[in-house]
Amino acid sequence: MSYSPSIRPLNLTRLVAQREERVEPISYWMRIGYDNANGIWPPSAKLGYGLRGCPDGVLFRVSTIGVPPELSFKFRTIHS
Repeated sequence: MSYSPSIRPLNLTRLVAQREERVEPISYWMRIGYDNANGIWPPSAKLGYGLRGCPDGVLFRVSTIGVPPELSFKFRTIHS
């Protein structure tokens, strides 16, 4: 995977998990077949994969510990 500013950014989900004093900003996204998925798929994509068979999928998760969420999310620019 090479970085290029011309590639559109990923649709990812961000959340902050906390347990007692530990704060963990988390970013994640899914890749299903050749598509990035955020959990909401248009019917045409579902139909296409239904006709071609079940695609492979992967979940990417990036998190930090000890960095305030506003800084963790500010410096994390991810491109596919």
